[in-house]
Amino acid sequence: MLRILRGAGAAGLPTLAIRDRMIDEGSTVTRLLDKLEKAGLVVRDRSRPDRRQVLCNITPAGEALLSLLDPLMDAVDDDIMAPLSEDQQHTLIETLGALRTGG
Repeated sequence: MLRILRGAGAAGLPTLAIRDRMIDEGSTVTRLLDKLEKAGLVVRDRSRPDRRQVLCNITPAGEALLSLLDPLMDAVDDDIMAPLSEDQQHTLIETLGALRTGG
């Protein structure tokens, strides 16, 4: 979830958008955000005109944690994708994107 929030920028990302981008739909976004917020890795903001919408942002501590994890995740990604040619990787990425967006 921290990786999702990293790209949100200063505006943050609504919880429903986070849920839509998650792979495991069995996990509740609220419960995960509660844990990340308690750990100081994310903040939630309801100060918008529509207080039903909660915007989430990654904190500097969350960014620092991702900086430590990025090389490890990149190595795993490289290992997983190594058997595929560049064309196959491109096709896989396009297919996964279509699945995520529903078409």
